[in-house]
Amino acid sequence: MKNALRKKALTLTAGLALTAGLVAAGPGAAHADEHSTRALSCTTLHPPAGAVNVCKNWTPNGDGTFHGKWSSSGATAGVYLQGSFDGTVRNLASEGLYDGVRKFLIRACTSGRGCTAWW
Repeated sequence: MKNALRKKALTLTAGLALTAGLVAAGPGAAHADEHSTRALSCTTLHPPAGAVNVCKNWTPNGDGTFHGKWSSSGATAGVYLQGSFDGTVRNLASEGLYDGVRKFLIRACTSGRGCTAWW
């Protein structure tokens, strides 16, 4: 009985170690230090006559640039997002990825009515 329990405990421990290794090496494995240096921030932006919830995260690449992603939800009709990638402004989808960027900012705009400050 003791040997059977010991064997099950070893199998469970090995399985957990293997699972942890696979999770750690998951889709972001190209950025190995990601788990310890990722930052996340969320807010609600209020352009004229609207609102949208936005989140962004960023992780240093080690060369002064960052990679990360943004997401949004609950946008009022007519509200859209813009992103500034090192000063280059583009309209954004509701979510996306970026890499090799030194400064990434988001703002919310309402068609014909203006935009929030950069966040």
